[in-house]
Amino acid sequence: MSFEHFLDDHTLSFIQEGNQMFICDGCMKPISGPCYGCEECIFYLHYECAKLPESIEHFLHPCPLSLSLYSYTCNACFMKGSGFSYRCNICHFNMHVECVSKPTISSENDEGLIQHFTHWHPLSLIDLNTFDEKPCCAICEKPCSPNSTYGCSSCNFFLHNSCMATIPRRIYHSFHPCPLILLPYPEYECFGCQRERSGLTYSCGKCRFKLDVKCGLLPTVEAKGADVIQSFTHSHPLALLGNKDAESTGLGARHRCRACGEDCLDHGFSCSISCDFFIHTSCIELPLEIHHPLHLLHPLYLMYLPLLLHGTDCSSCNQPLDGFLLAYRCDGCNFNLHKHCAEFRPSFNQPELPSMRSV
Repeated sequence: MSFEHFLDDHTLSFIQEGNQMFICDGCMKPISGPCYGCEECIFYLHYECAKLPESIEHFLHPCPLSLSLYSYTCNACFMKGSGFSYRCNICHFNMHVECVSKPTISSENDEGLIQHFTHWHPLSLIDLNTFDEKPCCAICEKPCSPNSTYGCSSCNFFLHNSCMATIPRRIYHSFHPCPLILLPYPEYECFGCQRERSGLTYSCGKCRFKLDVKCGLLPTVEAKGADVIQSFTHSHPLALLGNKDAESTGLGARHRCRACGEDCLDHGFSCSISCDFFIHTSCIELPLEIHHPLHLLHPLYLMYLPLLLHGTDCSSCNQPLDGFLLAYRCDGCNFNLHKHCAEFRPSFNQPELPSMRSV
């Protein structure tokens, strides 16, 4: 009896009694008992591993997961693994076969257990009186509340009931054109605050783009009237700030806008933590990406110039760029524009030529 397996090019032969020296390429454990193998490839599988389904659906990830042969880090338990995993190639999401096989529940049962897409174990109602120090919610990062916290004590994972009920699984964010899916990751860098994080993240696996939950759910400048927003112009959240508030910060008598360089005399935004960062409400609406007639090859991105480029001239007016201010730049071509030069669009219309008289 032979067996065609989609992960090996050759037919796998049935072996009635496996050799203890054989290691299963699926689970990486010694083989005893019936197995399938290819002596040419030195590829062996337990009977049970050979019969694993090629693809599955799992509540922890919205995309189908395919059986793959990789070295990987499991997005459920955060442990490294080799051999078989169930993987989403688009999102770069992996799960151990053992983690996928953990029993799940479809709704709250008699023991008060629930299954939620933020965590791979069932969650139970937590008695906080047994804790010396209140744990924090994995979504909002605030201390958990008595009688309204679900969690997994073995993983030190806890959620407010309200956060669990309202957290969106998929969001659209102005920082990125693709939809972002809420997934657990062992480690990542948040694009919004540039901090190294672990745990839940809003992720686009295709583009390797990630936002932590706080940055992902914080309003952006498009949300008119918000007092605290996230902006690509600064790595920390920005708070709406009037001039009187700015004068009381003690960061100096003059607060230059990081976009135009003028004083922030009217309402603007300031770093909500401790940075000396101010930007006008009008300047914060500058686009992240522009296309400019002076550089038709590539888009230009709003950014701070690298330290090595401070003092570089603007590619339009040939005047030095201020390293304190944001500028539009094409990294690959070392092409830079002042904000005001980027806003000026030269006309390249051909002057009309006089008609030629016939002789």
